[in-house]
Amino acid sequence: MAKNKLPTKADAITVRLNPKTKFALELAARRQRRTLSAIVEEFIYQGLCSDTTFWSDSSSTSVIVNKIWDPDECERFINLALSYPELLDYTEELMWKAINESEIFFTKSNAANLLKGIGQKKKAMKLPLIRKHWELIKQIGTGIKTFSDIPIE
Repeated sequence: MAKNKLPTKADAITVRLNPKTKFALELAARRQRRTLSAIVEEFIYQGLCSDTTFWSDSSSTSVIVNKIWDPDECERFINLALSYPELLDYTEELMWKAINESEIFFTKSNAANLLKGIGQKKKAMKLPLIRKHWELIKQIGTGIKTFSDIPIE
């Protein structure tokens, strides 16, 4: 089974800018002797850090990111699903269902604590086993595999 890949240094995105906005970014980059990419990344992150319009508890996006982020894709997914299940897309909902409905991914002794909150549910999870089957879980989400492919162990 393939190991989880760590994120690369940076992911590329393509954006369309009007000429005036691009010129403003280029001036800012020159002023700070930084690359255009570095300036754009910084401005985007600053905007996200100050944004509180989308979160019901008025947290900034950076607070939410710090709550959820983990370099490991599997753990990051679990943090997102536990904290903000309403943000999961359909594929991720299937992955989350595969984890939640498979007894092998939870300790028996903590099964009663699953309804007590996020921290208790995460403690009840067998993260090493979920990581071991992460590729299978992702394939269930995309429809390549089914719930019946999860081993009973």
